[in-house]
Amino acid sequence: MDGTDRGFMNHGGQVRAYREAFGPAEGEWIDFSANINPLGPPAGVREAVIRALGEIRYYPDPRQEEFRARLAGFWEVAPESVIAGNGAAELIFLLMRVWKPRRLLTVAPAFGEYEEAASAEGAAVERIVLDPRRGFAVDADRLAEALRRRTADLLVLANPNNPTGRLVDPAGLEHVLDEAERLGVRVMLDEAFLDFCPGERRLTRISRAARSEGLFVLRSMTKFYSLPGLRLGYGVASPGIVRAMDRLRPPWAVNGPALAAGMAALEEESFRLETRGWLAGARERFRRRLEALGFETIPSEANFLLVRRDDFDIARVWPRLAGRGLFVRDCRSFFGLDRRYFRVAVLPAREQDRLLEALAEESVNLL
Repeated sequence: MDGTDRGFMNHGGQVRAYREAFGPAEGEWIDFSANINPLGPPAGVREAVIRALGEIRYYPDPRQEEFRARLAGFWEVAPESVIAGNGAAELIFLLMRVWKPRRLLTVAPAFGEYEEAASAEGAAVERIVLDPRRGFAVDADRLAEALRRRTADLLVLANPNNPTGRLVDPAGLEHVLDEAERLGVRVMLDEAFLDFCPGERRLTRISRAARSEGLFVLRSMTKFYSLPGLRLGYGVASPGIVRAMDRLRPPWAVNGPALAAGMAALEEESFRLETRGWLAGARERFRRRLEALGFETIPSEANFLLVRRDDFDIARVWPRLAGRGLFVRDCRSFFGLDRRYFRVAVLPAREQDRLLEALAEESVNLL
């Protein structure tokens, strides 16, 4: 059995399905397939969720007004420019329903739900395939040229990108956003992993989105604060876009414990500093040791690494790793990637060593 047999390659973090398929592991289960911060949730967030459980017999805030106001204060934008979602994925699909693009322009490899959501609204998809010889860096000039061809009415871009972890050069990103605005091309900018990056406030385009009619910035709170089971994301855009999205969904779209967790997370400045400090060292350690085993790693600013080896076949290796309770992200579902690639979340050294030991044994088998 490989990752394809049960759809494991289409999304990471499918722990329940892993357990059903593979049963008990040789050691503890370690999930490298989902890019979740291993340091969280922070204690203050856990306490807020526990308190919120005492209120679950009541309906939550139907329009998430308090949470949106807290986010607005955090980012210094108007509350009317903020929308909360049942995970960032809900907001991707809502935005596509509002904008109804005819043709989506995106890069590849990239998160597959952009195309899925656009296709659900009847959009065609145009991809700019990133060059592995350039480390999958986004070429801003090439993107701007594609916009000038006027074939696409929506650009979707992630910063940093998933699965590569690459940040777009800030000057290049600004050039692309300026060109899109000049041409009337709407932009969804996914910043789901930007909070892992030092200089987040300098890099984010949230302020620009709040004053623009054609830019939507998407954010996730589940990755950084370790809350995927609660589902919480938000977006920033002009009030008109937010109102249009709100009209398409019922009230109470976000549950009470998730809202409580989100509000508590905004107060966790020490946790943000701790995570960024830990991540830099842990990611570099992981990178060096993977490369010592003969794997190439793509330069990443996020909490994961895209890994490649020319003589590697993830379809063959994935089930053997899974049998040992080690789950990596099979990347064949990403357009532009093949059996040579897999993605791993950055976890603490002990967990890294378990995977590195297994990969070392697989490397011997390849000789």
